[in-house]
Amino acid sequence: MQIQHHIWKIFWTAADKAIYILYGLVYLVQASIMDPAELGLFALFIALNIWIFVLSDSFALQLLIQFGFEESNKKKVNSVVILLHVIVVIGLSSMVYIATHLLSAEMPESRILEIGAYLPLLGLLMIPRTFAQKLMLKEHQTFKIFLSDVAFFAVMAYFILYAKVNQLPWDFYDATETYFYGAGASSLISVAMVWRELKFDFAGKVTIKEMLRFSFPITLTNLLNTIPKQLDLFIVKLFFDLHYVGLYQTAKTLFRFFEEGMNGINGLVYPAAVRFMKSQDLASFKQLLVKSVSFTFLTFVTLTFLFLTGIADVFIEWFLTEKYTLSLGLFKVMLFTALLLPFSIFYFLVVATGKINVLLKNTSISIVISLVTYTVIGLLGIGMLMPLGYFAYLASMTILNYKLLKNSTYVEFKSSDLFQGIKDIKSYLQNRSKS
Repeated sequence: MQIQHHIWKIFWTAADKAIYILYGLVYLVQASIMDPAELGLFALFIALNIWIFVLSDSFALQLLIQFGFEESNKKKVNSVVILLHVIVVIGLSSMVYIATHLLSAEMPESRILEIGAYLPLLGLLMIPRTFAQKLMLKEHQTFKIFLSDVAFFAVMAYFILYAKVNQLPWDFYDATETYFYGAGASSLISVAMVWRELKFDFAGKVTIKEMLRFSFPITLTNLLNTIPKQLDLFIVKLFFDLHYVGLYQTAKTLFRFFEEGMNGINGLVYPAAVRFMKSQDLASFKQLLVKSVSFTFLTFVTLTFLFLTGIADVFIEWFLTEKYTLSLGLFKVMLFTALLLPFSIFYFLVVATGKINVLLKNTSISIVISLVTYTVIGLLGIGMLMPLGYFAYLASMTILNYKLLKNSTYVEFKSSDLFQGIKDIKSYLQNRSKS
């Protein structure tokens, strides 16, 4: 796998994640004009929406990549996927809407009831965007994904910055309405860009049973995965108030710098890994593993060092008020997790091998370890250490998934492979100088 052959895909993926990071700064501007409790409520709302779409991605959208490469199956896979996607998103959103009174019983502040009614509407607005982007991802159309996300974030950034400049009041409802506008604009543009690929039919060799056999275990796995990654805000809420949830979410927004970079890399790695496994090209699979983990690890180590030197402090001072100062300490605790994020690539490589049932077992073990960590820290009331629940999860998943990957593919990742990226960069520069 020669990096230079995919330079434009990598460039537009990096540009797309830069958009997420830039919006993260805008999100901090939004936080600065909101009360932490209002921001906490909005964060819980978005976390629920993301949770629903992560599950639908596993149950439905992932099938586009796993089964949608064969020309004879494309129309049928498209049809089954969009049907399942709508059922899951609207079904779960409606269930949350009905069950909000149960959530409010667990969380004494009745304001949790306010988020349930908005989820189905947001789901409808997000369905076209997410389906279209998965089609783009399957074909590595990274420039189109970039344009889709520009539409999403540019619209939201306009309203937020307008409110900031004009010193307008801003609360949960303003933030939610703005999110609706962004989702709607992105969906329209996304569908327009994949219009020719929106072909549907139920004729094809692949069976629905075969697709569901893949979907169920991977969905159960991701259902567990979302606990430390998306539903951690609700865990925090069990032990602390909405004000603290707002502070925690602000720290997560800063940490998103790393997570979005990881999402972009995984988006490139997973489709390629599926192709290599289907063709039994283990040599290319090994190259993909080593190069992706090495380059990501070296980059994250460098960035973590830079953030620990005080860059994050500057961000807080520029974009937030003193009421969010505690977020900086939380973010620095989260930085330890950034060093483990590159190894989350193991997870997607294992998915590509089809060892879903064992992956589910690994995830279950890791979740138990994570929940015990969260609970102990929460009961002790040490809010600053709550991010360690996610750290414990990633550490366990890294060990278990690497062992699974090695046993199922006989592909080994040595500690020296972490520095392969340095060798590749030196080789590339030497070749460039000679030419």
